[in-house]
Amino acid sequence: MRLFGTDGIRGIVSKTLTCELMYKLSHAIKKILLEKHDKPKILMGNDTRNSSKMLVYALASALASLGCDCDLVGVCTTPLISHFTMIKCYNIGIMISASHNLFEYNGVKIFNENGEKLSLSQEENIEKYIFSNNREDLAIVSSLGEINDKLEYIEEYIDYLLSKSTTIKRYKIGLDLANGSTVTSAKKIFKKLSKELIIINDKPNGKNINQSCGATSLSGLQELVLKEKLDIAFAFDGDGDRLIAIDSKGNVIDGDYIIGVIALYLKKIGLLKYKKIAVTAQSNKGLIDYLHKEEIDVVYTDVGDKYVYEALKENDLSLGGEQSGHIIIKNILNSGCGELSAIIILNALEFLEIAIDQILNLFSKYPQKTVNIKASEEEKNKLKKSEYIQEKLKRYGEVFSKTGRILVRASGTENLIRVMVEDVDEENAQKTVNEIKNFIEKELRNRK
Repeated sequence: MRLFGTDGIRGIVSKTLTCELMYKLSHAIKKILLEKHDKPKILMGNDTRNSSKMLVYALASALASLGCDCDLVGVCTTPLISHFTMIKCYNIGIMISASHNLFEYNGVKIFNENGEKLSLSQEENIEKYIFSNNREDLAIVSSLGEINDKLEYIEEYIDYLLSKSTTIKRYKIGLDLANGSTVTSAKKIFKKLSKELIIINDKPNGKNINQSCGATSLSGLQELVLKEKLDIAFAFDGDGDRLIAIDSKGNVIDGDYIIGVIALYLKKIGLLKYKKIAVTAQSNKGLIDYLHKEEIDVVYTDVGDKYVYEALKENDLSLGGEQSGHIIIKNILNSGCGELSAIIILNALEFLEIAIDQILNLFSKYPQKTVNIKASEEEKNKLKKSEYIQEKLKRYGEVFSKTGRILVRASGTENLIRVMVEDVDEENAQKTVNEIKNFIEKELRNRK
């Protein structure tokens, strides 16, 4: 059984994610990640879910009982924890969040001393320790760890992001905060960068995070853009590490277009290392064709910002990202940050002297059709291990190799199998994605 997915531990609160698990996790963290440190320092933050404080205090208390000092930032973004874990010399950083999931879910993201997500081997060792039922010795009373608040880090992070802006207050900007982590920072940042600022979904109540809002549900922000005649709008996800933009006509500017405009900007100002970026297998071929036209090479990774970061580090690159809106600008941060991505977009528009509505004219996308199949962990494993299913998918891929491509993968954060078909012929793409969906469902569930 795996606890870790592509983005930390995630589960339904009080079912798979409990205070008992936090206690077990604290002992595994102490043994696997902190054994060499006499008095470990840990930085912790959380999003706005009603379960987040419970899980933070459960984990912090357990770590303190093992002699670890824990500094709590409170409601903040995931990239803040990544950044200050490195900058402030913490041994590890921990973010309590389930990102784009609804409030019933929560999760644990762990960063090493460099603000990087854990390696696969570290995750596996933590899991083995948890399931072994071993426990570390508790600290004697004189050696217990301290738990302190570090709310001032939020203002420091805001100042750091603002220092990366070169824009002037030209635009009327809208923000959708997804009732999540960016409620403590985004308003202060973009009030200083906009001619006029309008914000929605900035009143979290513990249960409304990502609920029909934010980067995964854009209709409300699109309506706001048209109603208020905004120049541009930005939507964040629950923990603030993703960004999707909306232009003044209400059109969606997804991660592929954001990568495209930022890549061009960084190249023009001489900050795109080796004129190469990292993208995932899900990035649209239209983006790849555009980058090649601009003499920008690409490195492909598996889907997941963790894998994008690994490719950036391995190849010493400065930019990478996903269609979903995870954009990593590594010379500034070691994690995706929606607020930073929005700032850099504004910088790019001014430097390149292009209108916001021209971003979608940078390139044309290949028609891309996607479906999600609900699947248990057992069914996701069957997808990966079945030779018959993989051979059939391989044959589908060979047919599409000249005009498009096919991507089938088990989600690392949800009980879903995702199917994507990309083709120059939109009708054929839709027909094929439905065929593959029906085939997979039949094979996984023995349907006749």
